[in-house]
Amino acid sequence: MAVFKGFSIWGIRVRIDQSWFIAFLLFAWIISTAYLPLQVPDYSRFTYWVFGTLSSLALFGCVLLHELGHCVIARRLGIPVRQITLFIFGGVSEMAQTQSSSPKAEFQTTIAGPVTSIGLAAIFWTVAVLATGFLDRIIVEMFHYLAYVNFSLAAFNLIPGFPLDGGRVLRSYLWHRSGHLGQATRTASRVGGIFAMILMGMGFLSILTVSLIPGVWLILIGLMLKNAADSEYRSFELQSGLHDMKLREVMAPPIA
Repeated sequence: MAVFKGFSIWGIRVRIDQSWFIAFLLFAWIISTAYLPLQVPDYSRFTYWVFGTLSSLALFGCVLLHELGHCVIARRLGIPVRQITLFIFGGVSEMAQTQSSSPKAEFQTTIAGPVTSIGLAAIFWTVAVLATGFLDRIIVEMFHYLAYVNFSLAAFNLIPGFPLDGGRVLRSYLWHRSGHLGQATRTASRVGGIFAMILMGMGFLSILTVSLIPGVWLILIGLMLKNAADSEYRSFELQSGLHDMKLREVMAPPIA
């Protein structure tokens, strides 16, 4: 799919995948036609769409800040950051080094994203509480919504399903305990695969008993996580193999 160059923040390039526009419009539609009318009735359709669109845009702004949290800590640890890409399922930070130098570095870089989201949730919740009675109800509800989605974003990412943030935290812990990155990656990838299968199962159950759209969304997220977990492990094995090959070449005795 096409990827737009986007813009830069603090020298970090932000790219926008074509699929992001689908997610943006989908969330704007859900917020405008389902969430806001239920939470704050008696507004015009136009008003719901204005604040639904703003909420969807703010949601992805929070996703971007989540990814910037990873990038800022990575830079402080001396890890070059290539870019951030926003796509249909959120965002992803691309580092020049695909593997961290130590369990501590991986933990610090990874946990920065959820901590950023929790901080944003606290800020939006505080603003919503303080603004109640002063600002219009729909504006207050928008802040409540952003507090909720940021907390949900942090909670979802902390689930130990590799390559989610929680899965990388799990890998850093296993790496620290065993001293073996390969073993830690293998275990974290397996846990990630199991979590992806659970998500897909929940999606099928939702389609049969609750609603089609949330069920399909869960299935798609599960498939993405399963593919990502498998891809991350294959990439790790490939890099490890190339690294071992280079070491053998360096250690090989010269031919007389």
